[in-house]
Amino acid sequence: MKSALSTPYIVFLTGGIASGKSLVGHYLETLGAVRIDLDELYHEILASDTLCRQQLVTSFGVEILSQGTIDRQALAYKVFGDSHALAELERITHPFVFCALKSRIQELCVCSKSSSSQRMIVVEVPLINKVSEVSYLADEILALIAPMKARFRYAQVRGFSREQMCARMRAQVGNSLLCHKSDTLILNAGSVSMLKQHVKAWYLSRMKRIGKGL
Repeated sequence: MKSALSTPYIVFLTGGIASGKSLVGHYLETLGAVRIDLDELYHEILASDTLCRQQLVTSFGVEILSQGTIDRQALAYKVFGDSHALAELERITHPFVFCALKSRIQELCVCSKSSSSQRMIVVEVPLINKVSEVSYLADEILALIAPMKARFRYAQVRGFSREQMCARMRAQVGNSLLCHKSDTLILNAGSVSMLKQHVKAWYLSRMKRIGKGL
């Protein structure tokens, strides 16, 4: 976490799969925050960055290409269950993703100087333990914690099987590490409306702090 309040206020929003992270990110956007999704940045880079594509092909082979662009499914198949391949993928792609994130934030900070509307930037972070290189950008790390039963139920609604859910959870950090890495926790253990109430209360408290320059 940064030692001083930035303008705008930058929040890293994290949580395990099916914890409600995307729901909260989109809801904060309706309240007035600017949302950046690291997964979306990653997809944009795979689709458009020539240098990144060249490095990936060198490491994983031309079979990850489809009509000259990265086939995300083929790439995922290459690294799934292979820790060395995953580490290589991260070694190649993370610098591009982090550079894009810093550029996007810098653009928004410039815009915020001429507009009072962009007071908060929310960065959706799938794996908080993988972004230590850019964690200094965050004024606050906000984590969502949800009971396992609720997460499995939500995952099924999204089309994940129990086996797929368990495989993804094994690749993510547990609640204990989320608690250790985060500044603020929100428990998602009730209805969507209840979650939104908690999130709105948190958002308004931060807006009040920003308004006072605390």
